[in-house]
Amino acid sequence: MEKKWTMPEYIRKAFDRYKYVLLVCCIGLVLALWPSGGGGTAKQTEAEGSGVLWEEAAPDALEEQLARLLGKMEGVGRVEVLLTLRQGSRQNYAYNSSTREDGGEAQFGREEQKELVVISQGGEESPVVSSVSGPEYQGAVVLCDGADDPRVCLEITQAIRSLTGITSDHIKISKMKQ
Repeated sequence: MEKKWTMPEYIRKAFDRYKYVLLVCCIGLVLALWPSGGGGTAKQTEAEGSGVLWEEAAPDALEEQLARLLGKMEGVGRVEVLLTLRQGSRQNYAYNSSTREDGGEAQFGREEQKELVVISQGGEESPVVSSVSGPEYQGAVVLCDGADDPRVCLEITQAIRSLTGITSDHIKISKMKQ
């Protein structure tokens, strides 16, 4: 007579007790390993959609969105915005580093090696980005109908400061021609 294998009782009880947790973990694993399609990069996708990533968006897109926002403020009227960049967004890459010491002197025998970390996807190699630093804005010029009202100028200045980090002394607000 052939002996059938049966699951030990303690394993069966543990499985019955944690079956939903295991199910959620399996679903999470499948979703994490699922290939993400779409063809476009996150930067392109977000810039084309309604939510522009401030740190990755082109300055033109930010200017347009800022002009739309300011135009909805009370008393502003027609508005145009120009932003200048001090520095664009930068990608910082991941490196593997190792230090090798030769001899007893700490200063003379130390050699540090850095190697760029590269990932291979679909036959293409690309460096691993460790962080992205957003653009640094230098100044802003705003032309609007309501520039003669100090309250409107203050509202515009505060909005630009909060969105771009530009200091008040680098924001110029002027009245637009009729």
